[in-house]
Amino acid sequence: MIVQTDAQAQALRAFLETFDLHASGVWPEIEEGMREDFGIENPASAVEDLQRALSGQQS
Repeated sequence: MIVQTDAQAQALRAFLETFDLHASGVWPEIEEGMREDFGIENPASAVEDLQRALSGQQS
C-alpha cells in the first residue's frame, strides 16, 4: 500500500479534474496506454474509482 500526503492526494485530484475539463480528445490514447502498458482492463472505471477514493468516498 502506498500512502500519500494530503497535499499529494489534492494535487492528483486537481490534475484529474483539470484534465477532465481541459484535455478533450486525448482520452483514447490514454485509455489505450493504460490497457497496454499497465494492464488496466477498464481505465475509465479505474479513474472514477481513484477520484472517489481521493474525495474520501467509498467505492
